[in-house]
Amino acid sequence: MSTPFYEGAVAYEGADPGDPIFYPDDDPHFWIGKPGLMMVELPSLGADNYTATAAAGEVEQPLMGGGSGIDRFASQTRRWTLAWPSIGGRDLQTVMALASWDLLGPPPWVYLGPEDNNRLTRVQSLCGARDGDVSGWLSSDGDVDFEPSVAPRVFPGGVMAWAPGSSGAILAAGADGDTAGNPDVDHAAPVLPGMPATPIFWARCSTGTATLKARLSGRLADGTIDTEADGPDVDLDDTEWLPLYVTAEAGTLGASQYLVPELVCVTAGDVLVCNPDLRYTDLPGDFELGGGAPRVAGPFDYARPVDVHRWSPIGLTLAETITGAL
Repeated sequence: MSTPFYEGAVAYEGADPGDPIFYPDDDPHFWIGKPGLMMVELPSLGADNYTATAAAGEVEQPLMGGGSGIDRFASQTRRWTLAWPSIGGRDLQTVMALASWDLLGPPPWVYLGPEDNNRLTRVQSLCGARDGDVSGWLSSDGDVDFEPSVAPRVFPGGVMAWAPGSSGAILAAGADGDTAGNPDVDHAAPVLPGMPATPIFWARCSTGTATLKARLSGRLADGTIDTEADGPDVDLDDTEWLPLYVTAEAGTLGASQYLVPELVCVTAGDVLVCNPDLRYTDLPGDFELGGGAPRVAGPFDYARPVDVHRWSPIGLTLAETITGAL
């Protein structure tokens, strides 16, 4: 369950697990599509017709010698049920075109519901707390390591140590092992038409001082930078965690396909980073574990009408195909 991150958040009652799902305004958005091709906003759903579930992250397996063992997956897979009891006209045509693959082609697609979620992956948001894994963060200059001796500003989470050697160095959320900082096309959050986006980091120095700023880089699939939005310079010392964030307002990301949150070194120092978050809002959010931008596929369930303008029940069941929360 998510929690409201600013005054005025609205509870959207999910049918399962039955807890309120919070979204940032009074107009919930449901998106599905492929970055760079099309992100389609789905027709609005009633409060009783939206179900979000997570499959078990652990599976018990019998052992040949007796007893049982537990297989633990790195990420839970999720399933979403979207149902329209009565839908017609262009809305019906849109959903049917998705179900027949006419609109977006074959899956996997990206699905983003209205939940107030951190769209970084779980590994990225944890900053090494899970087995010291900082694989979702790449540095153009200086090493990135898990710092187990320092507590994050907010639990859960870990702390990364970054020591860039020069001004202009960048720490970016990207594809594991890609030192160029290209977006991870299997997990990265897409640009949504007409929606702002805000990343936030918390940072301080381990010793001495440094100056950094937050950046939201709008990238094409091949890593080409299309548009950048920079936050203000923030002077850090070793006494307290400070927020670094920036908002790319709706319509300012040009032809960008993916959102890549970055920290940019203005003056170098020994920097600690924790609790990163990325949301489709114009305000930074209170930290939550990352939920990723899920890649999904069908199956689908609908009563095919003779006349597509006739009101008809229709539904989509979306199952995660790539573990977008990793």
